[in-house]
Order: sequence, then structure tokens, then C-alpha cells
Amino acid sequence: MSGSLSWARLGRRGYGVFWVIGGQAAQSLTSFLTGLVLGRCVSQEALGAYALGLSFCFLIISLGDTLIATPYTYLRASGEGEPHALFSSALWGSAALGLVVALVLTLLHQFGAGLPSELWPALPLAVMGLVMREFLRRHFYVINRSRQALVLDLTSAVGQLAALGVLAWAGWLSAEAVFFAIAGVCALSFALSLPQAQASFFWPPLRQLATQWRAFLAYGGWLVAGGLCHVASVQLYPWLALLGGGQAMAGLYAACIAVTNLINPLLIALTNHFRPRFIAHYQEAGRAHLLPYMLLRALPFLLPALGFVLLAWLAGEPLLGLLYGPDFSKGGPALVYLAFGLLAVAAAAPIQLGLLALRAPVSNLFYHGTNLTVLVVMALIWHDRLSLELLAQFYCGANVAGLLMLATMFLVMAKKTNRCTGEIQASD
Repeated sequence: MSGSLSWARLGRRGYGVFWVIGGQAAQSLTSFLTGLVLGRCVSQEALGAYALGLSFCFLIISLGDTLIATPYTYLRASGEGEPHALFSSALWGSAALGLVVALVLTLLHQFGAGLPSELWPALPLAVMGLVMREFLRRHFYVINRSRQALVLDLTSAVGQLAALGVLAWAGWLSAEAVFFAIAGVCALSFALSLPQAQASFFWPPLRQLATQWRAFLAYGGWLVAGGLCHVASVQLYPWLALLGGGQAMAGLYAACIAVTNLINPLLIALTNHFRPRFIAHYQEAGRAHLLPYMLLRALPFLLPALGFVLLAWLAGEPLLGLLYGPDFSKGGPALVYLAFGLLAVAAAAPIQLGLLALRAPVSNLFYHGTNLTVLVVMALIWHDRLSLELLAQFYCGANVAGLLMLATMFLVMAKKTNRCTGEIQASD
């Protein structure tokens, strides 16, 4: 009987993993198809404006995750606070965070400071919808309702693709219209799923709200720093493309990076799958066996990335032309450098997991900080000759530098841990 219960429990966990992967894949595919339709049916400029707007969407999702969702997950799991009050505080915190970013975007629009004018007010509304939807998804994970999270993801994905089809059929397709659609679909999916998340809601007393928000910030401080470096290191590229060649070049870069990111859902799923296993293996087998364990688990990360490098090398130009149109095939050489950069990202993932097992979460800040620093330095040196291929070389170089930083940190941490262990054994 106990064996059958164990298998049943394992099956439920396995299904949960597939639901998480399915939801991530649905969101990634929807974003990819949206950019594909804009590039083929409208223009490179429209795709460029969409890519620039996505950088702010990526920012709000990262801030919501590091400032609200991850601290909420930890406090809820550790029993630090009443669940109903924690949920309400996190929900209102997400709304406040989205409102702040929306106001910042409005100010950027009013002062003409970089935000494409056609994205206002659609982008601020999309930011508000996204941060609320993403928190609700993470809440479903916390309460072990991955199936409901999948429903939320599929509702958003299907709704966005349906809206995209209507806009294309009516001849209204543009970057602005897409962000209006994202805002509406996120709001609808959030409203439909909210009753499944909590039976009732309330506005916590201001003192309690301030206490909970301080607790969120205390836990998420380092995560925010690393997350901001990650957002900047990834989302600076379309803005550099805009500086180097206008929205057309930003659109061409968006097409290349969208193709490059097609295997990201797999890398994210592998990271989520192996994270607890790395920690458990380190606790059970010790540091002496961590390196071979890490090297063996690196293969599932590296093999898909190596396959993409070969694809970009052999068929990058025709692939871009087939997907986006003949004008995009000139991005083929840049796609090769982006593929090598992705290979460095894939190689870094198991090292990050190894450092997490060694209890060095600050490595996340060092990794993304290195990427950002290298990118900024290269951009300053070659700011007057920015091209698509040069930006792709920046991407490759920055990710290789981050990989080397992580490898160095892992070797230093492992050596230090071994030395401390030897001293303890000698004293015994």
C-alpha cells in the first residue's frame, strides 16, 4: 500500500512539473508568435517598438518576482505570517509596484525620454496586467495548484493569440494594439482566476501592510540587485540596436534573439528540475562528489544549445528569411554569435546550481553584474559603430565573461569548503 501511495505521489509531482513546463512553453511561444506576426505582417519598425516595450515588461516581471513573489513564497512556506494576510499584502504590493512602473513610463512619455510615443498608454496598462497575472501564477505554485496555474497561462496565451488574429484580420495590427491586447487579456485571465486563488480579500491595516512589505524587501534585497542586473544586461541590447540603427535594427535584433530564445523554456525547466536535486546531492554525498555530479548534469543543458549553434551556423540566414521574411535573412551572421552566447548561458546554468548547493546565492549578483559590466564597457568603447553583428558579439562576449566568473567562484568556493572541512577533521 505504501509503495502504491509513493508512486501516486510521484505521479502527481510529475504531472505538476509538466504543467509548469507547459505553462512556460505556452507563454514563450505566444511571445515568439506575436513578434513573428508583427515582423512579417507590419514592419521591422513595429517589431522594434514591440521589443522595446517588452524590455519594460521583462523589468516588471523581474521586479515582481524578486520583490514580491519570491519573498511571499518563502514566508508562506516557512509559516512566518498568517496566509490570508500574506496573500493580501502581496497582492496589493504587486498592484503598487505595477502602478509605480506605469507612472514612470508615463513620465518618460511626457518628457520624451526614449519610450516610443506610440506605446503610451498601452504599455503602462500592459505592465499593470502582467505584474498581477504573474503574481497570481506564483501563488498557485505556492499552494500546490499547478493545474490552475496552467489554466491561467493557457487562458492568457490563447486570448493573446486570438486578439492577434482579430487585429490582423481587421488591419489594426501594430505594436500599440498588441500591448492593448496584452493588457486586456491579462486583466481578463486575472479576474477569472482570482476567485480560485482566495475566497475573500481585504485591505490590511497600514501598519501590517508596511510590516509585510518590509519583510518582503528584507528577504528579496539581494535578489532585486541580481534581478536588476539581469534585466539590464538582457534588455539593454534592443536599446543599443535602436541607437545604432533605429527601430528597423531593433526589429532585426528582436527577430534574431527571439529565435535564439526558443530553447529557453527547456533551459528554465531543467534549472527548476535540478535545483533541489543539486542541494540534496550535496547534503547527502558531500562536496567531493559535487563537481562530477555537476559535469554530468551539464549535458542536458549543453546538448540542445550545441544543436542550436549548428543550426545557426548552417542555416541561420534561410531560417530567419523563412520565419520573418527575406529582409530578415541578413541577420544570419549575428545569429551565429547569439547562438554561441546562448551556449555560454547553458554552460553557466549547472554551475549556478552548484554554487546554490554550496550556499552562495550572491553568485547570482556577481554573474549578472559581470554580464552587465562587460556589456556597458564594450558599448562605451564601440558606441559610434554599433551594428547588429557587433551587438551579437557583445552578447557572446558578455555571457562568456559571466561563465568564467561563475567557474572561478565555484572553484574558489569548493576549495575554501574543502579547506574548512579538513581543519574540522584535523581538530576532531
